[in-house]
Amino acid sequence: MSTPTSGPSVSSRVHVTLDDGQTVDGVIVEDFSDLGNAVEARIDEDKSVRLRRYAINTDDAGLVFADDDAIEAAD
Repeated sequence: MSTPTSGPSVSSRVHVTLDDGQTVDGVIVEDFSDLGNAVEARIDEDKSVRLRRYAINTDDAGLVFADDDAIEAAD
């Protein structure tokens, strides 16, 4: 799996701003940058979802997905 030379990577602690404006902290557990330019996945005939670059395991034991513009390094 390819990862960029700078910026966040797997195991980085980050602050994540969710779509509703809420923020959570966690650790990046997967970087899906190797999916290339895919931006949408079809679930079924009526539903599709927007793909996100990172999977983040949140400190409250949740799992969220986010792109570069929604995360920043945690101190």
